[in-house]
Amino acid sequence: MRTILVLSVLLVTSIATAQNAPKREPPNIAQSSANVVRDRKIFDEHPQFLTMVRNSRAIQAELGITDTQIREIDEKYSLGREVVSAGFKALEGLPDEQKGAAYQRIFEDDMASHRPLIKSILTQTQMVRLEQIALQQRVKTFYPAAGLTHPLLVKALEISADQQQEIRSHVEKVEAKFKARIAELNADMTKVRDDARQEALTKLTPEQRRVYQSLIGKFFDGDAPVERR
Repeated sequence: MRTILVLSVLLVTSIATAQNAPKREPPNIAQSSANVVRDRKIFDEHPQFLTMVRNSRAIQAELGITDTQIREIDEKYSLGREVVSAGFKALEGLPDEQKGAAYQRIFEDDMASHRPLIKSILTQTQMVRLEQIALQQRVKTFYPAAGLTHPLLVKALEISADQQQEIRSHVEKVEAKFKARIAELNADMTKVRDDARQEALTKLTPEQRRVYQSLIGKFFDGDAPVERR
């Protein structure tokens, strides 16, 4: 009886707490989308050059970065992290509604600092090549559209609306070919895997195969598409 009474009290308390709790505002989808567009624009305008060169041996080799340049990049990168950390720490006493904009300013200032810092370290030839690599990564030149649908190249090349539509139509056709080819390759790989598995099982005795089958059961394909009920 006491247990039932305690549970009843807890249930009533929980309901009251839930009713009195401040209502959470639903996520602002429009604002979230605007933030994504804003951040993407910032990354497009201000690539993280220091991070790119510091973290990629391939880029270092492509640019012919020297040991001295690496040390300078490490120093400026570390200093930048210290500045950002100090900025975030200074915001700890601010009300939550003010922190968002302040965080954003720190983030944008840090992003904008990469280009002048890396330019002070690299030669002009190295900088030109780094700008090219950064542009390749941002517009995804390795995709079927060759980056031509990205706003950066649309603006720089003054690609017309008709040209953009032609490019999109081309991409749709290529992607359809990709999907068909991938399906063929997957089927081929499945057959090779199945044939190899069956060949391996021939090395067992009939009794071993029987025990194996009882242990393994029917093959389960966890990647197979499943229809929702």
